Amino acid sequence: MLLCAGAARADATRTVKVELTSDPGSAFRVENLAGAMTVVAGDGSRVVAVATVHAESDDIADAVRFEQVRGEHGEPTLRVIYPSRAGRVIRYREGSAEDDGHGHRHHGWFFGFSWDSSGIEYDGRRYQVSDILLDTGSAPVTATRVAGHVIADTGSGEVRASELRGSFRCDTGSGGCVIAGFDGDKLECDTGSGDVRVRDCKAGRLSADTGSG
Repeated sequence: MLLCAGAARADATRTVKVELTSDPGSAFRVENLAGAMTVVAGDGSRVVAVATVHAESDDIADAVRFEQVRGEHGEPTLRVIYPSRAGRVIRYREGSAEDDGHGHRHHGWFFGFSWDSSGIEYDGRRYQVSDILLDTGSAPVTATRVAGHVIADTGSGEVRASELRGSFRCDTGSGGCVIAGFDGDKLECDTGSGDVRVRDCKAGRLSADTGSG
């Protein structure tokens, strides 16, 4: 994650950590507004989450907290809490895609919030995010009520998106692309071996390309 109140530059890096205090065998959530997330198996019986924070100043980086809170439905939740001084715009680090150790690159994952055309609701506050990349190696992608410049890229999974505004690009190697509701400048769907289905579309430019679908 990159926290900037002004220009997009990151001079401070911090690591914050939290341990789940409830039963690790029961359901829990991990919430973070922006960044990549990797889950790995451990040898013990504990759940520990570690976040790396990139900010434009030591003051902002030191104010980021990682805590266990109660989720929307009362479930245990490990949440990254952003300081109010960071502003309401979260920028992504340039070239911040990360390798999960299995040859898959992850960039721009979102956890634990809802968004609409007016922004993203997270931890009781609203933020603006203009560029979103949803990237998986072999898993489906689902996006609903997304606004801005959005790309959904999966190697072998289906992309389903609805109620989109702005521009949207669907790119899948072996999966379908299903779009239900789009109003914006450009809609692009590209599949290697999957169907393309689009309905309720108002696009300045629409393109669909499939190898065997």
